[in-house]
Amino acid sequence: MGDIKFDCILMDLQMPVLDGEAAARYIKSTNSKNTNTPIVAVSAYSGTDPNEMSNVFDAALSKPLQKADLLHVFRQLGFKTSALHGTAHHKVTTTSQLAQPIPIAAAL
Repeated sequence: MGDIKFDCILMDLQMPVLDGEAAARYIKSTNSKNTNTPIVAVSAYSGTDPNEMSNVFDAALSKPLQKADLLHVFRQLGFKTSALHGTAHHKVTTTSQLAQPIPIAAAL
């Protein structure tokens, strides 16, 4: 797995050899430095149903990623970030929200 400990892993769901969910499960199942590292699912398909997301992910983001969305999910995961200027709409889903339906307006 390597010797590098990451603070957070952004995992693309659609990859050519191994899909993101399988890769995340592998990382979580090993006895490595990143076993407990938060993994954020990243998908180009904004229509991905959060209720169908695996519990292996700590949050989910839709592409194209916006800085505000990324900072928002980092804050939800407990990371300290600088304050943002201006407003942003968030396309972030955390595991606490995965079991609940998300209104379309809230996901935009």
